[in-house]
Amino acid sequence: MRPACELARLADTRQDMPTLLALPANGQMESLQEIVDAFRIARPAGCILTTR
Repeated sequence: MRPACELARLADTRQDMPTLLALPANGQMESLQEIVDAFRIARPAGCILTTR
């Protein structure tokens, strides 16, 4: 399955459980924005910044 299809399916099935996006806290702003843009189709409810 293609990633975009998988993300769309995740967005459709998340009624009972919110989707969260985990991002590295030490990432560069441009890279983080690319990740957010790529996962926007999954409609994450929030973001977790990780240090490891």
